[in-house]
Amino acid sequence: MMIRKIALFIVGIIIAINAVGQGKIKSKEYLSKAKTYYDLKEALQYKRSVYKLNLESQKLTEISSKIAKLKNLQELTIAYNDIESLPPEIFNLTNLQKLIIKNNRIKSIPEDIGKLVNLELLDCVQNNLTTLPDGIAKCVNIKELKLAENQISRLPEGIGELKNLVNLDAFSNNIEIIPDGIGNCSKLEYLDLDWNKIIELPASICRLQKLRELRLEKNNLSVLPRAIGDLQMLSQIKLQNNNLTKLPESFGKLKLITNLNLEKNKLTELPITISQLADLRQLNVSNNKLAIFPLLKDLSSLEELNLSSNSLVDVKFEGMNNLKSADLSINKIVKVEIAGESIRNIEFLDLEMNKLKSFPSSSTVLLELKTLNLAQNEINSIEQNISNFKALKELNASDNHIGQISRNVGKLVELEILSLANNKILLIPMEIVRLPKLKELYLDGNKMYSWHIKQIKKAKKGLKLDI
Repeated sequence: MMIRKIALFIVGIIIAINAVGQGKIKSKEYLSKAKTYYDLKEALQYKRSVYKLNLESQKLTEISSKIAKLKNLQELTIAYNDIESLPPEIFNLTNLQKLIIKNNRIKSIPEDIGKLVNLELLDCVQNNLTTLPDGIAKCVNIKELKLAENQISRLPEGIGELKNLVNLDAFSNNIEIIPDGIGNCSKLEYLDLDWNKIIELPASICRLQKLRELRLEKNNLSVLPRAIGDLQMLSQIKLQNNNLTKLPESFGKLKLITNLNLEKNKLTELPITISQLADLRQLNVSNNKLAIFPLLKDLSSLEELNLSSNSLVDVKFEGMNNLKSADLSINKIVKVEIAGESIRNIEFLDLEMNKLKSFPSSSTVLLELKTLNLAQNEINSIEQNISNFKALKELNASDNHIGQISRNVGKLVELEILSLANNKILLIPMEIVRLPKLKELYLDGNKMYSWHIKQIKKAKKGLKLDI
């Protein structure tokens, strides 16, 4: 009985000593006013009142074990040094809430990281890490985990234990597989997995109901989870530079998406549900394998459309009355039709490098169209309907087969730049040369009459003329 009492007494003394040594964690407000120490020797002189220590950019190769004496330390920065390993004493500083070790040469983080149960921010950006220890799962209060620009090949299975995690940045690593436990990070709002080697996402990722931003650029994804549309808080998603062949039908449920970049994938079509993205303003599906112009007429908010470098043949613009820019260059388009009042606010239309034999067919006047690029097609003439594009400032119809030009080009009173180079033109209407705002006229590569060339050169002073 006496022995038991003595043992309890000793334990009590130890606890009391630790309580004295390890103070209560200070509030964020207190820390904002607390002094930041920039020298370890100075900090050790006031060790009980040191809460913030910043040793960044001091050409350090190691951290002294004496740092263990700063038992009340809550913020430690050792960024931008030449440190290769972390001393074990750091992991006894259990009051630490911020540990910033970015831009060093650290190769591994010990399992003892799990002792830092109060840690809220761990910044390991730009080191030489190849793994993340399983012990990280014990840092249950962590909110921000920054792992970008390392060589990490996997995330620990226990990542799902980080129930308070809000921001996970693993940009530019070698990650191939995302553990199923990621779906348990119920507070996650920002997930950056750009520039990795991810082949597939776990279905559990669709449980992240608070996720606002998902970055997956430049991976090896060929499919997305079927229930991706369940991420209804998602306002940003990056999917360019993957191997996607199709998008799930549920994609149309991502109502908050305003900018969708799908360039450099292997998409052959877009789901019909894409038209449900009512707030979508920018859509980039360039460098894919689209053969059919997608049904986009209900995208009333769409302003920018890029479908360049696909295999489109027929294009019919319907709806999209807020569209301002459309890039359809480098396709196989033989016909462009503009239905009714569709795309009436368009300002930029690029159809370069297609197989068009005539100008786009429009039953309405496009009062806002300022730039029209039809270079490198198979157009034989510029016809009277050119006057439907009254606001044109720049018209590029070079590298076609144009031999005839309507006098209606002379009605384009806003025209500033006209390129008709490398065609089959013998004569152009002089009304064109005398257009009041015309500044540049390119006619080189044609076989124009010499007398007509002289006539053009004399017609307007100050005109930049390439003939």
